[in-house]
Amino acid sequence: MTNKEVFSKREQFEQSYWSFAQALKVASEDADAQCEIMGFHNVAWEIRNDVKSGLYMLEVSNGFLSDPERHCIGEFIAAVNTLPEHIFGEAVLKNQNLEAMRNPYWDPIRTQARRLIKVLEEVTRSNQSYWRSEN
Repeated sequence: MTNKEVFSKREQFEQSYWSFAQALKVASEDADAQCEIMGFHNVAWEIRNDVKSGLYMLEVSNGFLSDPERHCIGEFIAAVNTLPEHIFGEAVLKNQNLEAMRNPYWDPIRTQARRLIKVLEEVTRSNQSYWRSEN
């Protein structure tokens, strides 16, 4: 049995949006906070991977996101995907992770993440309400 058979479209969207919103929040933080939140292990790779999970959220977002919201999310994911591969090398030590995340390539990503958080404020409030009502 697949997730699509078990979970409603609304549940699929709400769960995937929650995960994406968490990734977006981490992406908006400064390098030190990002490393702290992610535990100083392959932080750049983990953030990229978590943001890319938003592609699934976009697949299940019909009726839950406006076209402009979907567009902004797609642009953000695309921006993360265009970061140069050399900043995603394996980083297991604290200083390796801090160095990777302090790379200037991340600065526009952080700025874009902060803007996107504002664009998605209403969706995020709705998502939080959904989870409160489920518990």
